[in-house]
Amino acid sequence: MFVLTQTYFQYLRDVKDLEGAKLLSAGSYVSADNVVFNRLDEYREHMRKLKLQGVVESRLEEMNLEYSNNLKDGIGECCVSLIYISVG
Repeated sequence: MFVLTQTYFQYLRDVKDLEGAKLLSAGSYVSADNVVFNRLDEYREHMRKLKLQGVVESRLEEMNLEYSNNLKDGIGECCVSLIYISVG
């Protein structure tokens, strides 16, 4: 299991590094915190493409930003469903 948190601007780079190092395989789980509030659209698009390719099963768990009652946020979660192949 990999949890991406704190360095939001590095999520996409971090997950691509995990792909390149072949550290993600079938059954691996990745959770990325605050993907909506921090507008991590490139990361979310990367995961969407992998989902369309059948490489991962993913979902966005929508919620409010921690310590807030009205700021929208979400956690991006995915589970690798195939032997992971880097898409570059």
